[in-house]
Amino acid sequence: MPEPVNAAATRPPSSFVTGLAWTLIVFNALGILVLLLQNFALDAMIDGTALTLSRTAGLVFLAISVFLTYAAYALLKRRNWARVTYVVVLALAIGSHVLSALALGAGMDFAASQAPPGMENVMRTTLVVSIVLLLGMCIVFVWLIRRLRSPEVKAEFAG
Repeated sequence: MPEPVNAAATRPPSSFVTGLAWTLIVFNALGILVLLLQNFALDAMIDGTALTLSRTAGLVFLAISVFLTYAAYALLKRRNWARVTYVVVLALAIGSHVLSALALGAGMDFAASQAPPGMENVMRTTLVVSIVLLLGMCIVFVWLIRRLRSPEVKAEFAG
């Protein structure tokens, strides 16, 4: 028997979207706090042109963090633009992580050659672990994108 047209409105919200939204709200709020503390620390330590550049960068990252916190709240409220925003942000993060992993892999021999004597293997191991973690995060991000784009989740955002 087909579901009624307003089934999406009567279906309870999924715990996946709710949990993801609250996790994003918490992490983004912590990011805002860290950025504010960094800006205060930079104000105390740096002056001149370097301060202007770091303050501008800090304000840009702060604005992005505030927007992403608001988008996480909108995700909690099942606003479709927020779902799309996080799909795009996660896709950009995947690209960034893949490029970072490639850069770490490409620079592994050079970094190991610059390590203090006897620490080459530690440097290589650290870089390999970093690459594995970056790629592992990509797998999680792909999974999140697939869930956010699934018909079940899309149905929560309809209407």
